Amino acid sequence: LIEVSGKVGTHKVKKRTVWVDLSAEEGGPLPHLGKHLRGFALDGQKHDIKYTMPADEKMRELAGKEVSLHVIAKECRERKVPNLDDDFAKDTGEADTLADLKAKIRERLVERDTQAIRRELVSQAVKGLVAKNDFPIAKAVVHRHAHAMYEQFMYQLAMAGIDVENAPVDHDKFEEEVKDDAEREARAAVIIAAIAEREKIEVSDADLQKKIAEIAASRQENARKLRADLEKANRLPGLRHQILEEKTLDWLLAQAKIVDEDPERLIVTPEEAAAEGKKKKK
Repeated sequence: LIEVSGKVGTHKVKKRTVWVDLSAEEGGPLPHLGKHLRGFALDGQKHDIKYTMPADEKMRELAGKEVSLHVIAKECRERKVPNLDDDFAKDTGEADTLADLKAKIRERLVERDTQAIRRELVSQAVKGLVAKNDFPIAKAVVHRHAHAMYEQFMYQLAMAGIDVENAPVDHDKFEEEVKDDAEREARAAVIIAAIAEREKIEVSDADLQKKIAEIAASRQENARKLRADLEKANRLPGLRHQILEEKTLDWLLAQAKIVDEDPERLIVTPEEAAAEGKKKKK
C-alpha cells in the first residue's frame, strides 16, 4: 500500500493511496510501477522512483516518457496460498469439490481463449476487407473515430491517476498521430454497416434482452433494472448498434476460409511454390 504522486513526462500524477501487486510485471496504478517497488523500504519515508516507459508501451502517449514519482510505503502484505482441497473449493462458493472447481475454471479459461481467438480472426478479416475495398471517406467521419480514440485514451490516463484536467493531452496532435488508425476504423465501420444492410442482418428485442442479461450476469446485477438504467441513459440504441456489429462479424467469420499456417516452417515444396506462382499470375 503506497502513497504516490509525481509526473509522467509533462503530466502530473495526482497524489493518492493505492494497492500495488508486486508480482505483476506491468502492475500498479501506473504501468510497470510494481517491479520498481520490490525491495522497497517500509519506513514511512518519502522515496523517489525514476524510470522510463518502454518504447512499445500500449498507452502510446506514455511510450518512452520519463517517470518521476514520490512514493511512501504505507503497508505490505504477503499472499498466503491455501491448500488445494475440497475445503478450499467450498470456500470459493463455486463448487463443493476441488474436481468440480477445476472443471469450472477450465471452462472459463477455454471461453477466454475462444474469445481471444475470435477477436484475432475478426481483426484479420476486417483488415482484409478494408485492404480490398478502397473508397473515399469523409474527413468528418475519420475525425469522429479519432476523437473517440482520444476520449478512450484520456479515460485510461485518468484511471492511471494522471491529472488530465490540468494537463490534458494535445488533442490535435493526438488525432494527427492516430489518423491512419482512425481512417481504418472508419472504413471498417462503413463496410460492416453495408454488409449488415445487404444481408438484412437485424437486431431483435430477444437479441437485445440476451445481451443485457449477459452484461447483468457479469456485473452481478438485476437484468430488468439494468435495462431500465440503460433506457433512462439513452444507451439502448448504442447497445443495439454493438449487437448488430457483432452479428455481422459473426456472419463474416462464417463466410471466411480459415487456413492454418506454421510460421516456423522454412521449407516450401516445389508443388507449393508452383501453386503460389499460379495465384500471383491470376
